Amino acid sequence: MMLRNFAIVIVVFAVVGFLFPYSLGAQMTTYLDAPRQFSGPLTYKDPKSGIVFYVESDGRHVSAINSEGRILWCKDPFAEAKLEFYRTKEPKIVYIGALNEWMIKAFMGKGEFIAITFNSSQFGVLNVATGEFTFEGQD
Repeated sequence: MMLRNFAIVIVVFAVVGFLFPYSLGAQMTTYLDAPRQFSGPLTYKDPKSGIVFYVESDGRHVSAINSEGRILWCKDPFAEAKLEFYRTKEPKIVYIGALNEWMIKAFMGKGEFIAITFNSSQFGVLNVATGEFTFEGQD
């Protein structure tokens, strides 16, 4: 009986502890692009060019490989853009793929680009032809 009462007290404290800040008008913040964990090498095949982009297992280097299997370029966007460390000591690419709508509009007529995001929430675009990275911001 005593163990049961103890368990009830623990549950009550947990519920009150969770709900109490909200009763005082506190708000919970949820970030839309919260930092993600690096899950290993990534690939993305650009539908327009047919080029495969490969994020290596170090999470920093990106290679562009054409349809014959030839490496077109290999870059470390973080180092080449001289980005400063932000939110993490080991920035790694956690997304590579198509551009967002606003990116498409911003880079229209300037060449072909793909987007990358680091686990630090820093992001930008890579030029498909050259691998040149353009930093676009951080959350």
